[in-house]
Amino acid sequence: MLRAFVAFVVESPSALVHLGSVVAKKQSFLIDIWYFSRSILRDRAMRRRFLAQLLIVILTLLVLGNWFLSDWVESTRPRFIVWWGGTTFLTVWMLMLAAYDALRVRREILEEDEFEDFS
Repeated sequence: MLRAFVAFVVESPSALVHLGSVVAKKQSFLIDIWYFSRSILRDRAMRRRFLAQLLIVILTLLVLGNWFLSDWVESTRPRFIVWWGGTTFLTVWMLMLAAYDALRVRREILEEDEFEDFS
């Protein structure tokens, strides 16, 4: 029974997100991240929720870095590079995920309605 349950969880990435602790003994951390990212990329609602959360984090980092923690961030060069480098990385990641979301939605609409692709 347990083997059938584990096989079901491994075949279903979205179930693995919620039940990752059940199969954690057999899988490494990187495989868990792989299944989690696949489940985010496949589900439009999760993708958009993740984009919104990432946008909130980026805006918070921008506000903190520009006003509230500006003296602390600018006090040393490595701290400045790490802070703004991390913010830039998250921003580029969000833009890439937004572009993927737009392309994925376009593909879903074309497959659903069977329109000809005129590009």
